[in-house]
Amino acid sequence: MTHVVFVGPSLPEQEARRLHPEAVILPPVRQGDIVSVLRAHRPSAIGVIDGVFLSVLSVWHKELLLALDEGVALYGAASMGALRAAECAPFGMVGLGRIHDRFADGTLTRDDEVAVAHATAEFGHRTLSEPLVNLRFNLEDAAAAGVIPAELAAALIEEAAAVYFPDRSWPRLLASPLLTDQRRADLKAHLRAHTIDHKAADARLLLRAMASLGADTVSSVSPPPAPAPISAPAVAPWTLEDTHYLQALVERDRWTPRQGEPVSQEAIARHALVNDPRAPELVRQALVEFLALAAARHLGLEAEGAELHQAQAAFMAERGLATEDDLARFWADNDLTEAEGDRLLADRATLDKAVEWLRLTRFKLGVVRPLLDAYRGLGEYPARADAAAATQRLHGRGADGLPPRVALPPMSTAEQVARHGRETGWPVPKNLLLWSQRYGFQHPDALLMEIERSRQARAQAFASPPLPGGCGGGDHGDGG
Repeated sequence: MTHVVFVGPSLPEQEARRLHPEAVILPPVRQGDIVSVLRAHRPSAIGVIDGVFLSVLSVWHKELLLALDEGVALYGAASMGALRAAECAPFGMVGLGRIHDRFADGTLTRDDEVAVAHATAEFGHRTLSEPLVNLRFNLEDAAAAGVIPAELAAALIEEAAAVYFPDRSWPRLLASPLLTDQRRADLKAHLRAHTIDHKAADARLLLRAMASLGADTVSSVSPPPAPAPISAPAVAPWTLEDTHYLQALVERDRWTPRQGEPVSQEAIARHALVNDPRAPELVRQALVEFLALAAARHLGLEAEGAELHQAQAAFMAERGLATEDDLARFWADNDLTEAEGDRLLADRATLDKAVEWLRLTRFKLGVVRPLLDAYRGLGEYPARADAAAATQRLHGRGADGLPPRVALPPMSTAEQVARHGRETGWPVPKNLLLWSQRYGFQHPDALLMEIERSRQARAQAFASPPLPGGCGGGDHGDGG
């Protein structure tokens, strides 16, 4: 577990790294970044100092609540962090510094108090304007020191507030007609000696405070007791609403670092859709499974207990995962948390349970129509039907419409099904009795006889010219 801090124009990245060497330092936060770092870095604490807005969507309160709900300690100061900490304090976000405190007590109410124009990341997010909060606090301090009257300080602040935020600066303020020459000279002299960059000061405060906590900081709802100057706000019980828009942020917009690039889930899906021929059918299959899951839960068929353990064991066996550590690495490789992996396994188990329930309700119908309709959809039904006809021509047809019994080869059941698997690619079931019953063979012997009849038909196809209508070639070509 580690700490993640979003910082940009309020403080240079190099200074942030010096103040908290163990933290992951990232650029100003934007919408989707919080949900992304929760998966990419598994942080125990997140510090928000700077955030972008205007050109892109700003960090969403709901993703901050998601972090708190997942037990991550969340701190804010200086800029966007001060705003969000004041707004999210009732849910456990901790704010630090003079700027935050003024937002928290309602003295400051405008979000453009902390807004600045700044350069891009390649130029270190260098500020190109002065934040109103810096102008405000330094003018208030000058008035408190007796350099200018309080009324003049308030008038200058009001004048600065009326200016669009990218145009605010000390030279523009000092050129105000509200200042006499003497007042201007006195204020310039005071500012040269006493000007404070309050956003930078609050950013340093946050970084030092987080560094003092240690990387094992964990919070269930609100941050744990911590050294001054951090103090946890009073938090009433609350519940995170998992809305459609929050799900979209998590499922679509979150990014993950791949080969050094932060790639969104949506970007990965779009690339697959135009490069993998299977993708459209995979989408259809997945959406059908979503519908099946909804129906299963409506019917009260949610998997639980032993069914979940069986699903995990089957999943691990399918992918050659021998240990829990192997499974954890698999989830990490697939950009999933352990909880998300558990959700995937639970969905699989529920689908299996629903399929078994449906099979049992169709006890006289079996899987005949679902399987043959699937082949019809794939365009493979004629070849499958012709291959079955070729096998029946060789062995005859019993009174029940099915081929008659045949002698089984002199080998064990395990050897017979293993040979069939090698010859055809058929997946050998672990539990032959369960598999036989599930797919309508009533008993493993009926399955073994079907396997033997198919083997003999393949041998006949190799030894004889193709049957009329291409039946022999069809049987050989699709492996029986």
